[in-house]
Amino acid sequence: LKEQVQRRHVLSTMLIVLGNVLIVAWGDHKNQKITRSHLLELVGRTPFIVYMICVYSGSVVLGGLECFVRRRYSGDGGRLAVVLFALSSASVGANAAMVLKALSGLLHTYLVDSPKGADPPKPKVVACITVVALLGAAHVAFWLARLNAALKRYPALFIVPLL
Repeated sequence: LKEQVQRRHVLSTMLIVLGNVLIVAWGDHKNQKITRSHLLELVGRTPFIVYMICVYSGSVVLGGLECFVRRRYSGDGGRLAVVLFALSSASVGANAAMVLKALSGLLHTYLVDSPKGADPPKPKVVACITVVALLGAAHVAFWLARLNAALKRYPALFIVPLL
């Protein structure tokens, strides 16, 4: 890529790794069963609905601002456009992790923890798992498309830690 690794790149990477270590160290380590009814209860709560509205509408607004800044300031828009691009992409990417965590919990509860010889999951459970899997795939596809676009526009050593 012919990019020089500078001290700020190393420092940024160390801060990202430190943040991940802190998240794992102080994160929730409870092993909770995620059932279809439990997931529907969590998704129906007002704080979650407000959070999702804020994330997705914020992502659209930030993406629009990024396009405006790039057009207004001839082409790339400078660092502001990069930050707006990264924020609009990373917010959806972070939700991909949440959706896929719900999927893994559902799969674990209904496939791994079910006793041998038990009845297969009910159609409602299969439908719920399918919907969550499709939502996860859509989130990941969006984030990968944005990552690909970012790598075409900006230096990799700068944009990848932001995303």
